This record gives sequence, structure tokens and C-alpha cells, in this order.
Amino acid sequence: CATYLKDQTLALQGLSLLESDCVVQPPEFQQLTSLVNTSEALTALAKQTKARKLLSHEMTDTLMHQVYAHMQHEAKHTNVTTTATEAFDLGKGTSRDFVHIMLSLCRQAGLPSRYVSGYLQGEGQMHSWVEVLLPIGKPPISTWIPYDPTYNRRCDEHYTTVAVGRDYQDAAPTSGFYVGTPLSSLQVTVSVVKEAHGTTDNWTSSEVPYQSIPDFSSSDQ
Repeated sequence: CATYLKDQTLALQGLSLLESDCVVQPPEFQQLTSLVNTSEALTALAKQTKARKLLSHEMTDTLMHQVYAHMQHEAKHTNVTTTATEAFDLGKGTSRDFVHIMLSLCRQAGLPSRYVSGYLQGEGQMHSWVEVLLPIGKPPISTWIPYDPTYNRRCDEHYTTVAVGRDYQDAAPTSGFYVGTPLSSLQVTVSVVKEAHGTTDNWTSSEVPYQSIPDFSSSDQ
């Protein structure tokens, strides 16, 4: 979760600077980027949804449903350079494309939102989803709430976050230049610890292996 601090910066993790590894200005996750861009169709959709005067969480749910209804989850049609507008026009893509489209809609509707990269138990490859900053509780505290437009649902404990950013470029599993064979692979093992509070604490730990990804440009993330 996150909140605005007294100096109007936004803590990325936790509710205070002591619980955060860095801070950003509030508009950081409201701006479009080279990947999270817009078109007449996306702008019109965002404006139509905002005009309904829904509560913030209702508007977020609506935008997620619209992305899910419009897109087909298919690989090999897009890559890491595909923009939100290109994927939306194509009508198909990976979770990365679903997220870029939803981010475009949320930000144009006035909802601060960020790209999340990580793992979804049982998928066997990297996955992406959205976190939207929403007022939660009384008094309301600005909190990052996770949504998965690829599966049209809110995220739960089966999602493991690795990185967050404005778009895929901020959260890519690898970046930079290298010399060698053109293909690379990524082998990951995720260890999950579940905590249950009650009269006694119950701790369980299990390792969930994920298959190697031969080509990052075609992975679902």
C-alpha cells in the first residue's frame, strides 16, 4: 500500500518513509508514456467512463471489465515495444498489453496507476497486472489496489510482485546490452510463506518453480 506524505510525495511501499525504498511525485503515475499512450478510441472510452460519475473503485472495475471484453489473450501477436494503442487496435496480446491499455484508461480518467511485474501461481512464466491508487477506509487512506485485466479480477495472495513502474520498460526482467547468442533464458523459483493470525501463528512455506522463458520478447509479461 502507499499514501501521500506531508511533503506531497507518494510512498511506493508502506505508509511512511521508513517503510518505503523511494518516493515519487504524485503525478508520476498519472502521466502517459511511450508505451502507455492513447488514441481517439481510448480517450473516448476513458471520458465516457469518467462521465458516469462512479466512485473510484467502481470506475476502476468498469475500466478493467472493458479491457477484458475488448481484448483476447493471445501471445506472438505483440512484443515488448507494442504500445497500448497498437494492442487495442489489434484486439489481442499478452498480459503486458492488457496492462498498458488499462493504465492508459485509468490515467486519462484521473486514476493514478502503475505497472506491476511478477508471477502468478500456476502460470509458469512472468505475468503483469495493474495497481490503482484508491481511497480506502474511514478516514480514507490512499492505497494501491491490484487488478488483473487479463483475467478480469482483483489480485490475491497467488500473485507475487517483483517490480513496479510506469510501464513495462520500468519493470522489465532484464535490460541493457550484451554480447553473445541472441536467445536468453530465465530460471526462477519463488518461495511463498503464508501467515495466519489467530490463537497460534501458522507458518507454511513452499517453493513454486517457474519454467525458464527462452525469449523475453514473447513472454506473457
